[in-house]
Amino acid sequence: MNKAKLHILASSILIFTAIFFFTQAAMAGSVTLSWTPPTTNEDGTRITDLAGYKIYYGTASGNYTQNLNVGNVTTYTVANLTDGLTYYFAVTSYDTSNNESRYSNEVSKSLAPVTQQQYTLTATKAGTGSGTVTSSPAGVSCGTDCSESYNAGTLVTLTASADATSSTFTGWSGACSGTGSCSVTMSAARSVTATFALKTYTITASAGTGGSISPSGSVSVVHGNNQTFTITPNSGYAIADVIMDGLMVGSVSSYTFRNVTAPHTISASFSQQQRQTLTVTKSGSGSGTVTSSPSGISCGTDCSESYAANTAVTLTASPDASSTFTGWSGACSGTGSCSVTMSAVRSVTAAFARNGQTSQQFSNIPRTGQQVSYATGDDGNLQSGIEWSDSRFTDNGDGTITDTLTGLMWLKDAGCLRKTWETGLQTVADLNVNPGNFNCLDYTKKYSDWRVPNIRELESLVNFGSSNNASWLKSMGFRNVQSSNYWSSTAYSSATSSIAWTSIRRSYAWALNMTNGSDSTMSKSTYAYILPVRTTSIRSLHKLPETGQKISYAAGDDGDIQAGVEWPEPRFIDNRDGTVTDTLTGLMWLKDAGCFRKSWSTALQTVADLNANPGKYACQQYTAQYADWRMPNVRELESLTNFGTSNVASWLNSNGFLRALNSSYWSSTTSAGSTSSAWLIGLQKGNLTSSRKTSTFYLLPVRGGLQ
Repeated sequence: MNKAKLHILASSILIFTAIFFFTQAAMAGSVTLSWTPPTTNEDGTRITDLAGYKIYYGTASGNYTQNLNVGNVTTYTVANLTDGLTYYFAVTSYDTSNNESRYSNEVSKSLAPVTQQQYTLTATKAGTGSGTVTSSPAGVSCGTDCSESYNAGTLVTLTASADATSSTFTGWSGACSGTGSCSVTMSAARSVTATFALKTYTITASAGTGGSISPSGSVSVVHGNNQTFTITPNSGYAIADVIMDGLMVGSVSSYTFRNVTAPHTISASFSQQQRQTLTVTKSGSGSGTVTSSPSGISCGTDCSESYAANTAVTLTASPDASSTFTGWSGACSGTGSCSVTMSAVRSVTAAFARNGQTSQQFSNIPRTGQQVSYATGDDGNLQSGIEWSDSRFTDNGDGTITDTLTGLMWLKDAGCLRKTWETGLQTVADLNVNPGNFNCLDYTKKYSDWRVPNIRELESLVNFGSSNNASWLKSMGFRNVQSSNYWSSTAYSSATSSIAWTSIRRSYAWALNMTNGSDSTMSKSTYAYILPVRTTSIRSLHKLPETGQKISYAAGDDGDIQAGVEWPEPRFIDNRDGTVTDTLTGLMWLKDAGCFRKSWSTALQTVADLNANPGKYACQQYTAQYADWRMPNVRELESLTNFGTSNVASWLNSNGFLRALNSSYWSSTTSAGSTSSAWLIGLQKGNLTSSRKTSTFYLLPVRGGLQ
């Protein structure tokens, strides 16, 4: 076509006459345009070759960024426009030769923003565990942000992630179920719950032969919790070892897994133990039975039983109707039931007294009277034994004085009688029959049961806290107390293989120096004073025991009368731990009497060190490791003397002690008359003497007896 002949469409006649209107779609807006077609060209000629139209548009006036060739139509809808923007439109026409007119007039249209419907998705966490819930598309991170609004129709996928160290995800509830991911379409408000649980772990517990573990088997434990296992051996067994996860933790009776975060194993093994023997002995003047729980002892007749090691055994003493149970000694004390654990061989003595004689039972030893301390651990420091009453002696107003400590009654006039030993015995017998023959001061009562006191009774008058015992007795109410020797009724024992020596011994008897309190043997032909005594029925703090002398050498002597509390049988019990218990006094002694030989002060220090460091000393058979040993006072040491034997050391060795020697043994009692000296007992004869504290003698530790 010749350009000169081209027909240019007249833009002036291309006029929009349509009404713009807005249609709403799901994703974008649209505008419908209408226009009036041109009829003439710019030169006024009639249009005969109109081919179509193009629509130009953009979001700025006169700046058209997009165009559409819509063909030969006069109405067209422009789609996929963005809501909320203003669009500007113009139209051109073109002929069959593609000649295009100028822009028509411009029209514009503002598209209103679309209000989208939204719904809320809420995630909730439940259970004992912990974790998070997240969403796709993003919005929920629960954790902290557990709710989000989404456009209607949005497909949201939730994912639950448990805390890897402590928890597991157990499932959905609400708008979802199962344990996978949760997908919801937001056509309405939705709620979803994710449940997390703490992890559980299995602890496998087992026990070998001879015991049990509790709980046992497969034990479930929640993450972070503790779990305790108790290991119990059967009777006769002990815990050998406990193994946790392959590691030995020792013979413990319980084990606790703390803050459990993984599976574990625990196993216990046991070893069979040896059996230990429990021996029961009965003593005293009464009768009764001792039974055990668990059974085995019915003493009565069966007084010994072997028990599995570490068995707890309870002994019960049941007196007969004629008797009273007065107490235990050995491995038990007191008057209740006796409970012992059989970790070693044990010996127990049950004492029974005939009714009416209970007050005669010897329960302890009186104090010595020494109240001044000269060194730590000495007699004045510890003052062990029964305390004296404030009114030790009572003047009866008839020429007699009663000792409230022992219950003995004494002639008040201590200087009335002075005789040889045998004549003295006869004289006291005559005093009972013919009291008028004697001019004893203030004596008017005329008792008929006076006797010469045995050596223990005479020694009971000694106050080791006084420098002059005779003066002290005078201050207590006695008259004419002489600073001289006083006869006892106790003869010097003559048990020996030598006929000549036996003859010599038979001619000696024990006497007490009333000034300093020492005792010694003197020829019976020697003159000494006599202080008659009689037994009363008054209740007293202490009843003196017998001296041990069983042989009589003259009428009215110690062996004839045997005054005092009878010794229990057996007198001593070997505790099988290097100690010996005296069933008469209740005192416990070191079995090895030859372990220590020291000066007095060093001996006190050695006993203290024995308490602190028992393994330091090689005392024979001693394994007990007590921490309350002390040096015995003079009365406690005297209690070991048997005046019925010719050699006290040999007698002690035959009754459970080891290495008791024919030597002197320290007491913790200082000589009040010469404080640089202390009292000793000679274990050959049993005599009481004193010696300078710098001298070296043996020491026999004791425990018990403290009030």
